[in-house]
Amino acid sequence: MSNYNPHDKLFQQARHAGFRARSVFKLAELDQKFALLKGAYQVLDLGAAPGSWSQYLSQKLVPQGKIISIDLQTIKPIAQNVIAIQADITDHTTLQQILQSHGWEIVDLIVSDLSPKTSGIKYADNLKSVELNQAVVNLAQQYLKPTGKLVMKVFPGTSLDGFIKQLKSVFRQVHVARTQASRASSKEVYLVCQK
Repeated sequence: MSNYNPHDKLFQQARHAGFRARSVFKLAELDQKFALLKGAYQVLDLGAAPGSWSQYLSQKLVPQGKIISIDLQTIKPIAQNVIAIQADITDHTTLQQILQSHGWEIVDLIVSDLSPKTSGIKYADNLKSVELNQAVVNLAQQYLKPTGKLVMKVFPGTSLDGFIKQLKSVFRQVHVARTQASRASSKEVYLVCQK
């Protein structure tokens, strides 16, 4: 097993390019493969802190596009087209108020790099990850436009197959993708869904 290095090559590349975290390369990979931003004007970035995904989105989105970035942690200001909000994504009343206050009824793209606090116990971490992503799916069912896309990070485990089966009953396409930018020691995968 490779040693964990928080300041690995991708961390250095992200820092050099002005991004807040190496995770930006995961989103860039997924965008290149699935054309996530095609036709996207209104984007929700969930679990956004420290903000590298929102940085990427702010640079790649169409000029009139907007991003609402939400996390339990404070997100430092990113760009003029990014609205950073400290909130709990599982609190649907608050999320509804946030979207309504900005005049958003639907969104074109939802990206989520949410991660529960991990315990190192595969079964428990998978279960918590799926539960957290269930809240994202509920949000997508309410606000994602019919041709919209949804990206979620999830930890594999016994709950994943059932979760994917559920997604396939809601979305026309569900892809399971692993990014090269993920650490070798990480088991995370990304679910890319289209309505």
